[in-house]
Amino acid sequence: LWNATCDAGKAEQACSTKETVKRKDALLRATVRSIFFLLEGYLNALSWDIQKLKDRSLTQEEKSLLREWDEDSGRSRTLGLREKLHKYPKIAIGGKHPPLVETNCPELKILVGSEQDLRHSLVHPKVETHMEAEQGLTPRESRFYMLDYRSCETLMDSAISLIRKIGEVVGDRYGDVNIWLHDRNSEGRFAAEAFE
Repeated sequence: LWNATCDAGKAEQACSTKETVKRKDALLRATVRSIFFLLEGYLNALSWDIQKLKDRSLTQEEKSLLREWDEDSGRSRTLGLREKLHKYPKIAIGGKHPPLVETNCPELKILVGSEQDLRHSLVHPKVETHMEAEQGLTPRESRFYMLDYRSCETLMDSAISLIRKIGEVVGDRYGDVNIWLHDRNSEGRFAAEAFE
């Protein structure tokens, strides 16, 4: 998606029409959604690995967190991105405190800070948006329509870097992320080997 977004940006620069602008904007939004999907997918896979590798040593509370399940009520208990980022690596290493938090990991701070106004505006749009506008408030969805390349690049690079940091913290026991995770090249795109 990012490479397609770069191509759409070049097409818009060459000939700016409603179609080229809308294509680029749609690709920027799709890229942002995919960044959060990648991060959550990685965390969910880490959760599964932790359960398989540490099953007998996990407390009931840890099992409930990893399964996103409330044993008492017998119902799903969805965790937010921040909670997963703090708790899953901590459980994986058997630590008392989360190894990565906003104060020691700028990438985590960027992603958690962007979750509300970017991810939620796409995945969980609010019905009250028009009411907020009538009250003079800025609807959270408006942030999503002001996306630009720089903010998307920052978010994307932060997610890749954060996954690498989590991989380093939890260790190769949970898989080597460097096998499948690629950085952008010097041209700012993902090279062909990222797609193999």
